[in-house]
Amino acid sequence: MWGSRPAWYFWLENAPGVYHLELIDAGTDKVKQRTFITGLFTIKCYPYPHSGHFQTFSFQEQKLVQSHFFDDTHTPVFEYQSEIPPNLFHVGTLELTVDHDDAVAFFCFETLDYLRTRYMQKTNETYPDLNLDRKFKKGEIDRNIPGLEIGNPLFDCLLCLFANASKRTPMHVQCSRFAGFEMKMQQGNADLGRSDRIKGYRLRVLYTSPYDRQATALIKENNGGVRSREDIFYNRKFTDGHFHDHAGQERLPLTINPQWWQVAHTRYQSELASSCGCH
Repeated sequence: MWGSRPAWYFWLENAPGVYHLELIDAGTDKVKQRTFITGLFTIKCYPYPHSGHFQTFSFQEQKLVQSHFFDDTHTPVFEYQSEIPPNLFHVGTLELTVDHDDAVAFFCFETLDYLRTRYMQKTNETYPDLNLDRKFKKGEIDRNIPGLEIGNPLFDCLLCLFANASKRTPMHVQCSRFAGFEMKMQQGNADLGRSDRIKGYRLRVLYTSPYDRQATALIKENNGGVRSREDIFYNRKFTDGHFHDHAGQERLPLTINPQWWQVAHTRYQSELASSCGCH
């Protein structure tokens, strides 16, 4: 898509909406003369009105996708992109780390099982651009998006694309859980409040050689600091390049896709005599 930052739209079959992946930060880190590059991406979803998850989005998000701000592709009209608040439609984040030698690729998908916004007092919200207003009761939930369920299809698709392009399989898969939170609206301000009913999840997938100690340490470093308090409840290595079912997999909040391995071992060939189809 055209804009100030690198960003892409994805239309996936059977998805709840159109995905928007945008790079929001990047940096480098040197480990013993080796450079690792990390990019942080935000994942957004513009829900389809016919989707079963449409009502879980906020009142403003629902009205926006049904307004003149969006075109027939179900993405923001170019002229109105800057007028859509950047905090809307967010369903998760993606972190990607690679090295200059193309020997490492480390994906980390993070979200909450529910992205919830609650009004702590009676409020009358106005939306001038939409020429609308909405009254919220005390304690009313305006947004209750199942972040894992909606964000995972894009993450799964990206790993399948990476497997096809690189012909590499995941060496290490890890999933952890941490305390969640909800957005609390009060007197026009938004504050984060811890919620025992909401859980956060991080799914990490590492592509590298099992003998690359610097690369395998990336997962441990990604767990450092505050993240050391996470509950790591799935932690498996696949050193032979093939997927194997493991005990404990039934506790995962999402399904590990065997195609992350199968696609890497598949060699696709065109049925055409030439790539352009002229002959």
